Amino acid sequence: MSGMLSSLDSHSLPPRARAAQQLRRWINDGTLSPGSRLPAETRLAQQMGIARGTLRQALRELADAGLVEPQKNRGHLVVGPQRSRLLASTILVLGLYTETHDPIPGYLEAVDAGAMGAIRDSHRNALSVHPRLFGAERAGELAAGSPLGAVCCVDPLGQEDLISGLMRLRAAKVPVAMHADGPDLTNFDRVIGDHASGSAALTEQLIAAGRRRILRVWPEVSANSYWLQERDRGHLTACARNGVTALPPLYYPTVANRGDVSDAAGFDRRVRQMCGFLVDRLRGPNAIDAIMVCSDSGVAEAYAAARLCGLQPQRDLDVVGYDNYWHLCWERAFEATPPLATVDKDNAAIGAAMVDLIDHRLRSDKADTHLRVIPGRIVTADELV
Repeated sequence: MSGMLSSLDSHSLPPRARAAQQLRRWINDGTLSPGSRLPAETRLAQQMGIARGTLRQALRELADAGLVEPQKNRGHLVVGPQRSRLLASTILVLGLYTETHDPIPGYLEAVDAGAMGAIRDSHRNALSVHPRLFGAERAGELAAGSPLGAVCCVDPLGQEDLISGLMRLRAAKVPVAMHADGPDLTNFDRVIGDHASGSAALTEQLIAAGRRRILRVWPEVSANSYWLQERDRGHLTACARNGVTALPPLYYPTVANRGDVSDAAGFDRRVRQMCGFLVDRLRGPNAIDAIMVCSDSGVAEAYAAARLCGLQPQRDLDVVGYDNYWHLCWERAFEATPPLATVDKDNAAIGAAMVDLIDHRLRSDKADTHLRVIPGRIVTADELV
């Protein structure tokens, strides 16, 4: 207890307010659990570095708020955090969605929108929480209001504060569902797109078009992502099923950023960067005849790089994308050839499925976790033009 009490915040609030704030925080985050008894006032005041009279004022504030209960000649009993009537009918949505415009179906914001739509359709509240401002302390404050659950629409891997916050919610018995997967997340309910079957279907589209030398061109930064590993698995399965020799993937560093606006000079830099990685694979007796890119935004630069090497798109080389937003890519202004096919992951359905998992968790007291895989849909070039 002494280590806990030594952590009293040292900001500019008056001593009574500081003491009340710290006691609230310990109650909300579970450090002081319901049913436990506070240390003696003399000891507590000494360890907080405040006068006993100041501590009594803070304790009266907490008693008035229903967080502690005075016990005659026995100190104070921790009652527990107050339950918020508003949060009791609210699902937290950790994502980057904004309602200022319609979400692009292939973007992650469509997952957020699908979750919020499902929450509204069930006549409950949705509270949008920015994942970069979320950690264990904020989670403790929200958990104190007993929300119905939380859906995480962004991949938490590598974000320690976000993961610690999600773990804090789970420890407080708040159901959590996330749009991510991986060995470190198996204790959470998860919903993901079916990347393996999507990649397999794209591979078979290329094979049906007569392509046999298919190169996967993946960004180096995503090499260890679960979704990219799933796409590799689907591609290898389709190749084996059709008697096609699978080529090793090309991982390349992204030097020139895509940016968010149309920029001819930036596009040219990206094309020349990709051309440098592809030139020896686009020529010679073992030249590739197809490329799989990570997402639709890479289709135009792959085709443009092929042109720099003297190849004709759709004659000498086909490219497949992913995410089904090629029609919205600004790169089309510089290279308008559509992908042979792309995959619509149905992100809105992924968001809605996370909400359904929250409902499932509220109805069940079983400890086992669930992984739902949402099938995607192949979209061919004929549908894109």
